[in-house]
Amino acid sequence: MKDKVLNEKKISYSRPCYIDGYYFPSLFSMSIDFEFSYHMLHSKIKKNGGGPIVYSGHKIVMEEWLELHPEYDIAKDKKELNK
Repeated sequence: MKDKVLNEKKISYSRPCYIDGYYFPSLFSMSIDFEFSYHMLHSKIKKNGGGPIVYSGHKIVMEEWLELHPEYDIAKDKKELNK
């Protein structure tokens, strides 16, 4: 018997991201560690296309967006945090 698929879009909670220049293996775990609302964070990132956003004073960018935009300097964000 073949399973019926209602929605072929795969929902993945393990989308790697950077927050203030520090790597997190998943957006979901980062939202738990920083006590962010995953739904609101995901909505804002999706609206911005995965590019850099500021959420609760932290700069967040998705790793897949960084692969498409190598000109973006994530090290600059990390240096600004340490000032």
